[in-house]
Amino acid sequence: MSASVWRGVMPSYRIRNFYVRMSRRIVRIALCLASLTAGMIEINAQDRSPASQSPPASSALTLAEALAKGLAHHPALAPYAWEITAREAAIKQADRPLNPSLGLEVEDIAGTGAYGGARQAQSTLSISQPLELGGKRALRTGVASAARTQAELELEFQQQEVLFQIRSSFVSVLVAQEKQRLLAEGLKLAEEVVATVQAKVEAGKVSPVELVKAQAGQASALKDWELAKQELAAARNQLAWTWGDAASAFTSVQGDLQSLSPVPARAECQGQLLTNAAVRGMEATLTRSGAELKLVQKSRLPDVTVSAGYRHINASEDHALLFGASVPLPVFQRQRGAEAEAAARLEKARAEEVALKHRLQGALFGQLAVLERTRAEAVSYEQQLLPSAVEVFDKTREGYAGGKFAYLDLLDSQRMLLKLRLEHIDTLHRHHLARAELDRLLGINPISLK
Repeated sequence: MSASVWRGVMPSYRIRNFYVRMSRRIVRIALCLASLTAGMIEINAQDRSPASQSPPASSALTLAEALAKGLAHHPALAPYAWEITAREAAIKQADRPLNPSLGLEVEDIAGTGAYGGARQAQSTLSISQPLELGGKRALRTGVASAARTQAELELEFQQQEVLFQIRSSFVSVLVAQEKQRLLAEGLKLAEEVVATVQAKVEAGKVSPVELVKAQAGQASALKDWELAKQELAAARNQLAWTWGDAASAFTSVQGDLQSLSPVPARAECQGQLLTNAAVRGMEATLTRSGAELKLVQKSRLPDVTVSAGYRHINASEDHALLFGASVPLPVFQRQRGAEAEAAARLEKARAEEVALKHRLQGALFGQLAVLERTRAEAVSYEQQLLPSAVEVFDKTREGYAGGKFAYLDLLDSQRMLLKLRLEHIDTLHRHHLARAELDRLLGINPISLK
């Protein structure tokens, strides 16, 4: 080769050699960075690993324990209990008869002529007792008793509201636990993907950029898991707040989120809807309004006041007994306005009962539809979507390791699997909330999730 030719070849040879050396250096640097990043993520994940923070079995809270705590310590129930005590005192008061009256009367005193001074004075000491006619006392006691029944049903209704609140919060904690577990599994899958991509980079089969992408996905999975841990802590505190604790003393709740409730028949639910505390409370309101109307009607009957007394006559030093009776004349106050008011309030209570039952039936049909729909969705996820997503991910990961699929295919299958799992948990959440709401409408005490 001539010198001129050699001088033309040398520059291209040196440039090609330079690029080869730089490519090798880039690969080594990327591998080092990948190793350091993976080590840092692994250490961080180990320090906050879900396994290392798993609570002891003795600290798990059951739904029955949470409900008992709520009924014993929820601050919203105390006022209703005091109202029952007040209504019981009102019954005792309503059952008491009217008080008698004691009177003293002095006549023919300090007049003129023979009636000057007290020589002709007549002194009368008497006692009078009003007698209630028409069974007013019994009716008044009946009104007070109906008011106590109202208070008892108001307490029962509030207890159902508290139980629903506790049950909903309990399910939210259960959902948060399951989400944290799934995201922990997602983090583990992300670590496995990083290991697979790193092996392919070391073998020179893929670009180091894919390793950086996989590590970014791993860091994102770790961030999601830590966020789920914070949401779980907030859900636990919210549950503890229902019985007055500022922070949760338990570390986990015990229940089976995967269990699906059967959908009861609509006709059966419509019959059981009458046991709702709100419906029975409205029936107690009707009873009280009816008793008040009868009491007002009987109040139109005048009461009789009987009296007896002793009279002393100073002029003759004689004495005598007196007996009497009086009846008020219903000339101006005939209680017609009060009767019309009581009758209108009774009709209002009847209209409110119709409206309440209509509203509860609408809510019942809505919750039955939600329960049926979420059950069908959960079954679809469990039997079709999730198994298919797991199969796709496993085959994609295996095919990527063998060079059949690109990294983007692996990433899409991984994301799809995690997305479907989280959607499944959300569906279960809505399903259990619908069941809790249905039990509240039907007046059914909540039971432990099994």
